[in-house]
Amino acid sequence: ASVGATLSLGAGIVYGEADVDVTAAEGQGAHLGQDASGAGIGDLAVAATRVVDIGPKGELDENGQQRKMVAGISAGFGAVNAGFGFVGVTGDVLAAIAADAVVDASGDIDVTADSDATLLVSLEGLSLGALAFGLILGDASLAGTVRATIGARAQVAGRTVDVRAQNVMTSTITGTPTNIGLLTGAGVGVTSSVGALGSASVGTDAKVETSGVGEAIRITADSSGYAFAGASSVSIGLLSVGVNKPD
Repeated sequence: ASVGATLSLGAGIVYGEADVDVTAAEGQGAHLGQDASGAGIGDLAVAATRVVDIGPKGELDENGQQRKMVAGISAGFGAVNAGFGFVGVTGDVLAAIAADAVVDASGDIDVTADSDATLLVSLEGLSLGALAFGLILGDASLAGTVRATIGARAQVAGRTVDVRAQNVMTSTITGTPTNIGLLTGAGVGVTSSVGALGSASVGTDAKVETSGVGEAIRITADSSGYAFAGASSVSIGLLSVGVNKPD
């Protein structure tokens, strides 16, 4: 926030990037199962999980007021506010029983890659002055691959076998600069994107078996996504100009 008799400038800047790779794997050529004494393994779970949350749109402070992520406020004869928010998450999540591995379990075998990412953000600006101008620029992006797999030539046996890739994504970003004066101008450019892939697979020449009649082999790829850009501007004055560019 900035207040000045002649010229004032208020600016808020948020920048963050996370490149997060998560891997859980039974190694290539590994052997898990019955040994010479008859001892073996019961259940086997290979799980990779990634959870990312970058707020704070919609969150409330101790007074019940919505928290702001990036805000520029200025007041004066010449007042300028600016808000910039650029956040992104990339990276791959992998859960795997690798190629040529051998797994012989008496219980359930679960290979699950899981990812959950939320980005939100909320950009706001306010200028009060004879000359009042505001600019908001922002980008929120999510990308990556979520993959669960049993590798080529692997031999897997258990009571049940479940290979699952899950993916839940959100983006969201808004704008809203407000300028009040004799000569005012406002511009907003925001971009929201979600580009994540989900894959569940069994490799070439792999052998997967379940014990008993009617026991399940499940290979499932779940995916979801959401993206929202927003953008709005308010200019009040004798001469006002506003530009919006949501994407």
